[in-house]
Amino acid sequence: MNQGALTEIAQQLANLKLALETLRQENEEIKQENQSIKNKLSQMPVNPIVAQFEDESLQPIPIEFSSPNDINLDVLKALPTFNGDINEYGTWRDLTSQLMEGMEQHRNSSRYRDALVIFKTKIQGPAAKVLANFKTKFNYKAIMNRLDYTYSDQRPLYVLKDELSRIVQGRKTISEFHDEISQALANIITKNHHDGRL
Repeated sequence: MNQGALTEIAQQLANLKLALETLRQENEEIKQENQSIKNKLSQMPVNPIVAQFEDESLQPIPIEFSSPNDINLDVLKALPTFNGDINEYGTWRDLTSQLMEGMEQHRNSSRYRDALVIFKTKIQGPAAKVLANFKTKFNYKAIMNRLDYTYSDQRPLYVLKDELSRIVQGRKTISEFHDEISQALANIITKNHHDGRL
């Protein structure tokens, strides 16, 4: 090897050392910046929007009717229908039962019977066939008991919790992953609510 080649190799080695040192310095600056961001994040509330509502009760507002004349049949007419989709049953049940249970004290009134007729028309398709096949009485509690037996989640709570713990993102988008977790969590909450644990 001649002297020129050695000088060129030495120069390249010096350039590599300089580039390596520059990368180390940049890496150290990035680490410091990341630490600064982490420190700032740790001082922020976890969710600033939720933090504003910590003192407010998020319980549902009870619906009560002091007299049969207070029962607004138009509200019942606006309720969604239930056609036997088991995935929609919990939400539909919670909404309709909140209204109907508020009317129970007036069950001997004609207004309540009108409300029950409207309520029953909100049950369609396979769900209506379930009620017809079992000759379910024209009674709110009898109707709900039959629908609960047919459409409520019969899996034990520990199975629902296990399903939640087994959810992995895999190739799902964040939105799909979030939806799956939300659905599993909603199943657990609904199960607890309907079993009287909440």
